[in-house]
Amino acid sequence: MRKYVTGVVSAFVALAGFTVFGATEPFQLLKVHIPEAVHVAQSELPAGDYTVRFVDVGGDVPVLAISSEHGAAILVTAMRNDLPNNTAAERSELTFDKIDGTLTLSRIKVEGLKYSYEIHVPHQHGAPITH
Repeated sequence: MRKYVTGVVSAFVALAGFTVFGATEPFQLLKVHIPEAVHVAQSELPAGDYTVRFVDVGGDVPVLAISSEHGAAILVTAMRNDLPNNTAAERSELTFDKIDGTLTLSRIKVEGLKYSYEIHVPHQHGAPITH
C-alpha cells in the first residue's frame, strides 16, 4: 500500500537565469537545496545543492536534468499540469511525497509559469547524465 504525505520539504529554491523561451524551453535553470536524500524516478539523490534545468530533446514530453556539483545527476521525464485557475506560480518550489517511508520528488513549480512539472514515478527509472 502506498502512503502519501505531501509537503514542500526544500529549504531553499532559487530561480537563476530565468528566461522564457516559449513552450519548448520555459526556464534555463533552477537552483535548489534538498535537505535530505530523496528518490527521483527510482534513483536516489543524496542531500545537497542541485541544479534543475529543462532539456530540449525535441519531443512532446518534458525532460529535466537534475545535477549536483559532486556528480550526482539524472534525467527525468515529466508531465506538465496546469495550475488552478490558470495562475502563475508565485514562487519556485519542490513537492515531495512520502511513499512507503521513502521521500520521493513528485512536483516542481517554477516561479512565473502557469503549470507545474509532475515527475513520473515510480514506473520509470532516471537515466544517468553522461558528461
